[in-house]
This record gives sequence, C-alpha cells and structure tokens, in this order.
Amino acid sequence: VLFRSRDSMNDVSHRREVTKVKIDSTKKLINEIANTKTLHIEKTQRDIANSKTQITTLEQEKSTIDQEINKLQNEVVDEKKLVSKSNKLNSLIAKIQDNSEKAQTEIVFYQTNDDCPTCRQSISEDFKLKQIETFQIKIEEYNNGLKDIDTQLEKINTQIANIQKALKSIRNKTIKSQEKNATIVAINGYIEKLQKEIETIEKNKTIDTTHTDDLKSLEKELLGLDDEEKK
Repeated sequence: VLFRSRDSMNDVSHRREVTKVKIDSTKKLINEIANTKTLHIEKTQRDIANSKTQITTLEQEKSTIDQEINKLQNEVVDEKKLVSKSNKLNSLIAKIQDNSEKAQTEIVFYQTNDDCPTCRQSISEDFKLKQIETFQIKIEEYNNGLKDIDTQLEKINTQIANIQKALKSIRNKTIKSQEKNATIVAINGYIEKLQKEIETIEKNKTIDTTHTDDLKSLEKELLGLDDEEKK
C-alpha cells in the first residue's frame, strides 16, 4: 500500500509540473498573439498617419496648381477677340494692297498713255501729272496704313502667342492637378483599407477562445492536482 501511495504521489507531482509548463507555454502564446496584434495595429496607425501627411502635401500642391490655372485662365479670356481682330486686320491688309496695286496701275497708265483708249481723246500733260501725283499720294497713304496695321498685328500676334503658351501651360497643369487628385483618391482608399484592418483586429483582439479555454482547463486541472497532492 505504501509503495502504491508513493507511486501515486510521484505521478501527481509529475502531472502537476507538466501542467504548470503547459500553463506557462499557453500564457506565453496568448501574450505573443496579443503583442503581435498590438504591434500590427501600431504599425498600421503609423501608415495611416503617414498617408494622411502625404494627402495634406498633395492637397497643398494641387491647390497651388489650381490657383495657377485660374490665373492663367484670366490671361486667355481675350483669345477669341484677338483672333477675330487679327483676321479683320489681315482682310484689311488685302484690301489696301489691292487698292495700292490699282493706284500703281493708274500711275503706269498715265505714264505710258497720251490718249484715252476709250474715248480716243488726248490726255493733257498737266492732267496726267496731277493724276499721277494723286495716286502717288494714295499709295503713300496705303503704305502708311499698312505700317500701322503691321504694328497692330505684331502686337496682337505677340499676345496670341503668349495666350497659346498659357493654354499649353493650363493643359499641362490640369494634367498634373488630375494626377495629384487621382493619387489622393488612391491614398484615401488605402487609408480606408488600413482602418478596416484595424477594426477587424480590434474586433478579434480578444484571444481566440481555443487558447483561453485551454488555459482555463489547464488551470482547473492544476487546482485539481494541487488538491490531490494535499491528500
């Protein structure tokens, strides 16, 4: 009987030590799982914070670009008016040049003809000189008019060229603004995904019931072994 009692006590003691080791291992596993989840949440929160900082920077850059676009748009509002004025001036140049050519034709006529080819009457020298002088004055006026128009056209063409540069700049800046906006949308989507990850982790923050149930069972078993050892 004494031999059996000693064997029984040794068996209880051994089972007790094994159970304690299992309890320590289970607690360690539970702590590791909890720490891993906490570290993951902290890392995810840092990622969210960094992403929000990126968005703030992108929004500021986009705002600056949009302000530049608005400023440039104010510079191109007169494009249609300037193009219309340029077309009218070019049409006027064509008319003046045509009139100048006609005047030059008249001068040549009076320089080379002594008789009127239509009425067959002679043309006096004084009349020819007066007519030539009249048309020469007109040609000079036409030339002066063309110079004035050329000056106006040069100014308008410079304005139109500047507007074309501004329009190109607007297109480029609009693309950049759209790209930054697309990046902001993508980052917001990434943040939303990270936030859902945190929510999922926090919902499951309580350790899996498998491990907690194991721990409770082992602790209950240890208490039973303690009582058995005291007998």
